[in-house]
Amino acid sequence: MNKKPLVSIIMPAYNAQKFIAESIDSVLKQSYENWELIIADNNSKDKTVEIIKSYASDDSRVKYVKAFDKQGAAYARNLAIEVARGDYIAFLDSDDLWFEDKLEKHIAFMQENDLVLSYTSYQAFGERDHVVRNAEKASYKEILKHNVIGCSTAVYNLKKLKQKYYMPMIRNGQDWCLWCNILKDSRSVAMRLDEVLTLYRIDENSLSANKLKCAYYHYKALRHELKVGLLKSIYCFMCYAVINLKKVASLQLFLRMLGIRKNKKKATV
Repeated sequence: MNKKPLVSIIMPAYNAQKFIAESIDSVLKQSYENWELIIADNNSKDKTVEIIKSYASDDSRVKYVKAFDKQGAAYARNLAIEVARGDYIAFLDSDDLWFEDKLEKHIAFMQENDLVLSYTSYQAFGERDHVVRNAEKASYKEILKHNVIGCSTAVYNLKKLKQKYYMPMIRNGQDWCLWCNILKDSRSVAMRLDEVLTLYRIDENSLSANKLKCAYYHYKALRHELKVGLLKSIYCFMCYAVINLKKVASLQLFLRMLGIRKNKKKATV
């Protein structure tokens, strides 16, 4: 019998004592058993590290990585990716959960369709429970307009890509930029496995911090991280605004952003 490929699961953690045990348990319960869970702690001040080390001592597949400075989730994920040994790189945040057959079905889906990157539908839970089924497919051109890939649902095929891909060190949208770079370089299309296999925890108080701030960082990433041209960035941002914000405030924000840039240029003359 051929051995199933190793899956490296990337989990960042920071002051995650409230939910991280549930997240780790959801990995331990996977019907697919050839995995390693690499948890990079971003200098937590609570009992997060104690919890991680307890699991690591009981199961050698759970690995603890220490981040010496609190530099955000992208930094923690990248540390974990750096030591990953798997053929596939999967992502799970420390407050999200997987169904028991998530990896089994997801890896089979990727193998059957010879995919570089794929994602699943998910159940958002918290104060508002709802199922999210984003686009069936995502090309580089389409994902520039709107991120349809939930981070805790995503898996990329390291063996096909032949190199590790990391998240850029930016404040917001690191995972989206990662998907963009993978799809651009591989000239491939990401596909959705249309089954709810992930539980994504929603915090209504943060909800990606603030939609207007997210819009600002989205445009900033288009221009400065992804190096998209000005006109194309404007077009992609307007598509993003229509899909995500659906309010006049998004257009006002964008015009204000351009105004700020213009004023800054004048100030330096």
